[in-house]
Amino acid sequence: MSPDVLVVGSGIVGASIAYQISRRSDLEVLALDKGNGPAEGSTGASSSISRCRYSHPEVVRLAFHGQRAYRRWSEFTGLEETRSEYRRTGVAWMLGGSVEDDLDRLLGAGVSAERLRPDDLRLLFPALSDCIEPFDLS
Repeated sequence: MSPDVLVVGSGIVGASIAYQISRRSDLEVLALDKGNGPAEGSTGASSSISRCRYSHPEVVRLAFHGQRAYRRWSEFTGLEETRSEYRRTGVAWMLGGSVEDDLDRLLGAGVSAERLRPDDLRLLFPALSDCIEPFDLS
């Protein structure tokens, strides 16, 4: 048997492409990988962090919509039971200089984001060092 579509790589990108083609058509799809099995490259080594902070608005939107799919994974895949789950956590990006462009890009894509000043960060997370003040080594 010869496949109609050959996908090179069976990490998250290749597997997703193969799945979406199969889901939307009657084409026979085969995903090949140089590893011994799927996700043996960078996908398998991933910490599975799903973030939306990128420098291009298109990538921010892509990541944001990806998170929406992850939150409704069973609905997205059509599987009643999945072997994965999405756990929502927050992130604090500690940036120097102006963050307005980043904030505008995130908010413009519908991502929940806010700017925290060092005092705000200290109030919310007293045990977190923001590394703004030098350590006293005496």
